[in-house]
Amino acid sequence: MGLIQPIIVRQEGDTYILVAGERRLRASKLAGIKKIKSIIIDTHEEKYFSIALIENIQRSDLDPIEEAKAYKLLISKFKLKQQNIASKVGKDRATIANSLRLLNLPDSIQEGLSKGKISTGHAKVLLSVQGAAKQKALYNEIVAKSLSVRAVEKMISDEINNKVPSKNKRNSKHAHIKKMEEKLISKLGTKVEIKHSGNRGKIEISYYSLDDFERIMDLIK
Repeated sequence: MGLIQPIIVRQEGDTYILVAGERRLRASKLAGIKKIKSIIIDTHEEKYFSIALIENIQRSDLDPIEEAKAYKLLISKFKLKQQNIASKVGKDRATIANSLRLLNLPDSIQEGLSKGKISTGHAKVLLSVQGAAKQKALYNEIVAKSLSVRAVEKMISDEINNKVPSKNKRNSKHAHIKKMEEKLISKLGTKVEIKHSGNRGKIEISYYSLDDFERIMDLIK
């Protein structure tokens, strides 16, 4: 059974206010469905619903997208902070942040992750790829060829290296540097490039929002 099957509403006079299930309601409207199952809760019961939701996260065998949507619901509807959620479900804040980032993937990839076509490890690597079109193309290749996470990391690393200007290709990365780059991409879930020369170099880590920056800093700590 999924996390939330019916939508959740509360009644105010003759009006029903949506508490949870916005996407399910929107999809039903688009499909022309006139009636949809719902659970009606009293206004004072709304806070208890958030508690029940947290308990469901802790006890249920949710797929990664269901779990991410549950966290998003706790943040958007019940105004909980990521750190508050982390404390309540017994996980660190970086784990919550990483889970929420899965919802930035295109819907088709989210669906594939829910159905087990790819792993969370694959999804983290896909998040390091810029652009939905590129993400979808790589996702399709992963599914078609049953590529491992390590293989996908190598593909991305090789693509970055191939973009180096021809005059610098003679200084192409040592296999050990490439391997370290792949490990960092997998660990941090974002684009990472190691620029090495002689005994010196630098590591460039990309982030795409302040929340993403904080997530990466939490992982580094």
